[in-house]
Amino acid sequence: MLVKIKDDLYLSTNHIVAINIYRPEEGGVRVIIETVQTTVTTQAPILIILNDEVELASLLSNLNCR
Repeated sequence: MLVKIKDDLYLSTNHIVAINIYRPEEGGVRVIIETVQTTVTTQAPILIILNDEVELASLLSNLNCR
């Protein structure tokens, strides 16, 4: 199943290997999604910049429910 990660990016949850979350000193939340390499893409890890914990909870919920 595809999950909307950003406005222009949808990701199959079957391709997610790891999710790293960190909180930089300047605020906000950074999420790095690592995916398996497929023959179609050689995409690097996906960086998502969120404003707060509410956005983080929503993203993780969407990824977990699929």
